[in-house]
Amino acid sequence: MIIFFQEIARISEKLSLISFMSLLTRSQQDQRLRSALSCFILCSPLFFTPD
Repeated sequence: MIIFFQEIARISEKLSLISFMSLLTRSQQDQRLRSALSCFILCSPLFFTPD
């Protein structure tokens, strides 16, 4: 049961990452958001466990 909740947590992490990236790329005219997005992508292996 605990493993099941861990899987749900990992899936929700990936979904929030995808929605966060799409939110940032939707407003591409903001240079700060684009640099924040690239920093987030570089730092994401530290926060998100790979498959």
